[in-house]
Amino acid sequence: MGSFNDFWIKLKKKVVGKEVIILGQRSTGKTTLLNYLARAELPLDAKQTSTVERIQKKKNKKLKELGWKVRLANTQKDYGGVTGDYTAWLSGIETADIMIYLFKIDEWLSTPETVEAQLDKDLVNIKKGLANKAIPIFIIGTHFDLYESVFGNSDSERTKLIDEIKGEGFIKSMKAVLDNEVRTTHILIGSMKTETHMEKIVKQMAHWV
Repeated sequence: MGSFNDFWIKLKKKVVGKEVIILGQRSTGKTTLLNYLARAELPLDAKQTSTVERIQKKKNKKLKELGWKVRLANTQKDYGGVTGDYTAWLSGIETADIMIYLFKIDEWLSTPETVEAQLDKDLVNIKKGLANKAIPIFIIGTHFDLYESVFGNSDSERTKLIDEIKGEGFIKSMKAVLDNEVRTTHILIGSMKTETHMEKIVKQMAHWV
């Protein structure tokens, strides 16, 4: 296994100059993930995004320390959650090179029927925008830290629980909705609470981009 910096640099090189679109309902962690991918920093106070927000890249001491020689596209798009009109999402998907969709895994585990109805609606509309685009797709269940603490958080317990969740029929169906002969959807379960949590997500993404 390489160091986290090795994984991060690998991911960074693969997305240089590409447009990453991050979708999901409100409070799923879109802006937090975008800031981390674009600037290697976690915001101290996350706020809800109500409209499309363009986050400009900027110099960051940490990026220099990592020795990065590449950059993301000048701007990346953070889209607010929707309940009915998917126009902005579909427009963004048209030009995206990588798509990430976030949902709150803790809410799904607590109230699956309610959450699944919204997820089904989101994915059906996302699929319309994707058509036959051959781009990497990531579905990430966030806020896992709010659930895993009930069962303990050792690496073995965490891995076992995540494997069990990925084996659930509905989680498998989310992947099946977006998969086709030209693209593969990757399911990740994790948290964005700390840098350690973020590192686990980034390591997984680096393998699949």
